[in-house]
Amino acid sequence: ELLLYHSFVGSGRRMMKANHATTCFVPFPRPNSQISLQAIAFATFLSVAALTMFFGISTGGTISAQPPTMHVRMPTLNGPRTHVGLHQSKIKRIGSLLSRSSVGGEMPEPAPAEDVKYSPFGAGVAHFPEGWNLPDARATYEDSAFDSHMLGIFMRGMAREMEQELPENLTYEDFIKLCFASIQGKGPSEQTEASLKVLRSFLPPGPGKTMFVGMFPENKLTYELFAKVTETGFEWLVGPMETQETTDNNAKAPMASKVKIKKCRWLQESACTGMCINLCKRPTEAFFRDNFGVTMTINPNYEDKSCEFCFGLTPPPPEEDPAYNFPCHPRCSSASTVLGAEKPCHKVVPEP
Repeated sequence: ELLLYHSFVGSGRRMMKANHATTCFVPFPRPNSQISLQAIAFATFLSVAALTMFFGISTGGTISAQPPTMHVRMPTLNGPRTHVGLHQSKIKRIGSLLSRSSVGGEMPEPAPAEDVKYSPFGAGVAHFPEGWNLPDARATYEDSAFDSHMLGIFMRGMAREMEQELPENLTYEDFIKLCFASIQGKGPSEQTEASLKVLRSFLPPGPGKTMFVGMFPENKLTYELFAKVTETGFEWLVGPMETQETTDNNAKAPMASKVKIKKCRWLQESACTGMCINLCKRPTEAFFRDNFGVTMTINPNYEDKSCEFCFGLTPPPPEEDPAYNFPCHPRCSSASTVLGAEKPCHKVVPEP
């Protein structure tokens, strides 16, 4: 939503400059106004979201409250035994993992094919083939104009903050290339700080970086609000997601505070354990905690590429979090051949 408001504010100003005679009222302050445009936009959004959540939650609302599903937090790799361009040493290194299954020694039942509409007004479509829940299955996407626009805004911010050259084409494939380029020569902590810098660049300037801390009490309403905002605002980045009722929170109380990503597009396309941890999980948890005062945990499933955002749940220490102990994915373009098959991804291991 912050990205969206940045876009709208910029468009509004351009429209006023281009046509001073317009009869359309554009409620944006003049550029020299002391009021933060981003803060006004964000406050307006929160007001609307809060009202929506009030009538949807406190009156026994309409938020999707599906039964909790089993989540395998430490999955195994069930990828192919051969891969184009994959060095034989990598295949040997992960051989023991490739032969295992995810639960109880059995492969999950292939899920039926389905098309899922997402994005505002259902303008984007994700095509999930038969068996999309299996390790090597890939979903395909038809991006809406909104999705492409939002991705372009994010890529420009990322290229600027990480001092990378902006790709000529702002496609999802180029976005993945930009992500890989941005981590070159950086250790895990540097990657996390760089990603945090990108996220914080979309907050209001100055005091806006911390102005929301203390605004949201740690309670059910806050967690459900942030879950709904996440579901609504970030499908353009990771694909279809839904809010689910869960007890995965510090209070162990039932609430619609979990956001389930059906099959994370970013994780599917990057196939990189290290980038998932250093550019998404760790910085996003810190972003919500330090800039909004909201506790949350991200639980990626590296096998079927699903993911869970659990608001109100404190993340475990890295040494106890299974997500940090997963090895390189065999399809990752920068997978290490040095560490053993059971060792964590080399891009997650702390610097000496």
